[in-house]
Amino acid sequence: NSERIVASIRTGDAKQIEEYVSNGETGINPNNMFFIKENMVLAKLFGLQLEDLKDIPTPIKNNSELLIGLMNDEIQPYTDQQILNGISNIEFIHFRNLKGILFHKIKLAKKYTSPEEYFNSDIDGSWYFGVINFSMIFKAFSNETLSDELNKLLKINNIDKKNSIKDSQREFWEADGFNIEIPTIPNMNIIVISNEDITNAEVLEFKSTDLTKKIHDVKWVNGLKIFDGTEVHKNKDVNSLKLLNVPTLFQDEDNEEFILIVVSTERIAIKLIDKIIEENGGKEDFENETHDNWVHLHICDKFVIGYLPEHKVIRLNKQHH
Repeated sequence: NSERIVASIRTGDAKQIEEYVSNGETGINPNNMFFIKENMVLAKLFGLQLEDLKDIPTPIKNNSELLIGLMNDEIQPYTDQQILNGISNIEFIHFRNLKGILFHKIKLAKKYTSPEEYFNSDIDGSWYFGVINFSMIFKAFSNETLSDELNKLLKINNIDKKNSIKDSQREFWEADGFNIEIPTIPNMNIIVISNEDITNAEVLEFKSTDLTKKIHDVKWVNGLKIFDGTEVHKNKDVNSLKLLNVPTLFQDEDNEEFILIVVSTERIAIKLIDKIIEENGGKEDFENETHDNWVHLHICDKFVIGYLPEHKVIRLNKQHH
């Protein structure tokens, strides 16, 4: 299991992996796999002491799978550059259970400028790794290749195509540690494989907006800078992207206050709700409730908070006594 990492830091002829046949079975020469100078490779790569090696993620392939992949050119040792720029971590840390991707051929995405430039500049080309909201790899396809590639990915990862989940932004399939999804982007055929457990730190921060200068000093919730929702929606430049993670205050027909926060996914909503709970006394001050159409619903003396999937918003309702 160490051969792939060991081989990836070798130079010259030492990168060749020796094979041998014994009793009709093919194996890797153990003398080429384990030797004193490279016994410490994991400690060197991760800057760990020997006693810390137990915390390194376990190998994701057994020796037989590794050998077959190497012989079929489905696996190749990572280059020195791939180790330095983090490409080698994609398989071992971000997508440990994902099958059907040649991880050694993944490239790093360019800096985000627009959806077209970021996602659609290499049609039927390479898979790319990037982080916008979540850790993800993605690839652009032509009309002729999209369906075949999707079917292959679902099959090799033992996912039933009928078990898809659809919303206004995407169709996706949940797997063990990742989602395979088809975003709804006009004139683009994109497959995105995402790990929503690894997020961009910025998506877990509450945002400000330049759509209004009117801010409310709300006494019944702590930790939020709250903008006037009515003013925001009067602005001709308003759209859902500009409202992401921005707390906005409204009043209903009975003049009761409530706060809405537009979010991009349920996973982010849950983490932001937990953050608000921590800022307002912690979980010991809240009760976990269930109610139709609500997710991660919690109640305290001052307010009710939860996520409304149909509208993709976190909602806080002021409590009345």
